[in-house]
Amino acid sequence: MGTIAYSAPDKADGLIWTDIHLNYKLSKNYKTSFGQQLRYDMINDFLRWGVYDLEISRKLNKQFRLSSNYRYKIRSDAKQHSFYLNFYYLTKKRTIRTYYRLRYNKKLRFGKNNNTFSRKRDEDHIRGRLLAKYNLTNNITPISGAELFYLVNNQRYTNGFDIFRFYIGIEYDINKKQKVDILWVYEESFDLGKRNKENIIKLQYSVDIN
Repeated sequence: MGTIAYSAPDKADGLIWTDIHLNYKLSKNYKTSFGQQLRYDMINDFLRWGVYDLEISRKLNKQFRLSSNYRYKIRSDAKQHSFYLNFYYLTKKRTIRTYYRLRYNKKLRFGKNNNTFSRKRDEDHIRGRLLAKYNLTNNITPISGAELFYLVNNQRYTNGFDIFRFYIGIEYDINKKQKVDILWVYEESFDLGKRNKENIIKLQYSVDIN
């Protein structure tokens, strides 16, 4: 994986996240996926992060699913190794489906100094996300939802809620194996009393390869 050029200020307001996800069904209840995401800052015209993700999941029944994934984030002056444990709960009522995800995120952070990466303060998050999808037509599905992050195990900051996200957009099914998601994501973070706000356009292409 190559180094990503980076020359960033602390804040950015307009971002584009582009995702590609490849999904492979291992068996009736198990599947895996690989994803690549590029996070681009439109305001300051630079690539903020390259993100690579590998996930394996197990379907317990029609409503419950468990998964675990590893995520690697890289740029020229920093890198991160993240590990996730996820619990999913699905409900369906007529044309509305709701998806709840409870996630524990362990993040190992490294910064670059004199061409050498060294360990920085780690941080963990407990994250709860709720999404609602409405079956508008056979292939167009509006999406809305929210996510809240609770910070734990950080030596610099005290435990507490530190990030909020709001999602709205559409999911478009190209065919039975391919789909595109277009989302606007509003993110607000709270660090030591300061509030940083970001508007993100997320474009995601997913394909089932079997």
